[in-house]
Amino acid sequence: MLGRYIIQRLLHLIPVLLMVTIIVFLIVHIIPGDPILVMLGVDPEVGATYTEEQYQELQKMLGFDKPVYVQYFRWLMRLLDGDLGLSLQSRRPVMDILLERYPATIYLAFMAFITVILIALPAGTIAAVRQNTIVDYTAMGYAMWGVAIPNFWLGLMLILLFSLKLGILPSIGYESPFEYPFKFLQHVFLPCIVLGTSMAASVTRYMRAEMLEQLHQDYVRTARAKGLPPRMVIVKHAAKNSMISIVTILGLDIARLLGGSTIVETVFTWPGVASLLLEGIYARDYPIVQGAVLIIALTYVAINLFVDITYKWLDPRIKLE
Repeated sequence: MLGRYIIQRLLHLIPVLLMVTIIVFLIVHIIPGDPILVMLGVDPEVGATYTEEQYQELQKMLGFDKPVYVQYFRWLMRLLDGDLGLSLQSRRPVMDILLERYPATIYLAFMAFITVILIALPAGTIAAVRQNTIVDYTAMGYAMWGVAIPNFWLGLMLILLFSLKLGILPSIGYESPFEYPFKFLQHVFLPCIVLGTSMAASVTRYMRAEMLEQLHQDYVRTARAKGLPPRMVIVKHAAKNSMISIVTILGLDIARLLGGSTIVETVFTWPGVASLLLEGIYARDYPIVQGAVLIIALTYVAINLFVDITYKWLDPRIKLE
């Protein structure tokens, strides 16, 4: 049953992914600016420093002399072969560049997601169990603070405190977790705190609301009447059923993290896919932008499929149809 469901969902993803490629290709070509002029090193303030022959030769070499629909089908055919093209700036394969930059985003996303789990789930659960107490007010105060504070401001404040004032953590940079694990933890700590605390704030609110709803259900009162320990009632019954809704929120958060956080990666100079996308937009590097956006879109699609499968594990009564 589960295998059949996965196959059906994968087949349904084909038209979705096709539509994604069309949207990505068209939006990228709407971006103002001429990538050929960028490659020729033309300064708009100085004026033309190239000949028309040079412009046309480069245009023909890149295939920009063809209609947009012809460019799209050529790009799609290469995409089906796993070829995302060459970067207009570095002339390197886009796939190689993405494979170099995406691991940094994955590492940061993993650390931030662990932070969300460690903060949000216990805080939301305890706030619901201790409703209208100082614990509840503290957790909801944190949730309001985390949602209201902009990531770029929090990142700059943490850099000011831990890097400039105390001098105990680096403000920018990245190290491989396999080659330099301790240095990696030092570099990832601040961006992880910025991403993790902001996302944990919203998840805390959802977790508290779901727990409050579950704690007032008949099955919870029945479990308590049978004499089950309070911890078992909360963790095994109420919390597990609350996770059915929370998984959706966590899935979107994972996809957003794996898609990269442009603001955080820019503030901390983190070499992830989001900063690569920003660099591609600035340089009018169409292949880089198309490849990065496509990877982010695929991430959202894959996480959405994983979340749907997780529903079945959390609640066997859910039918996978």
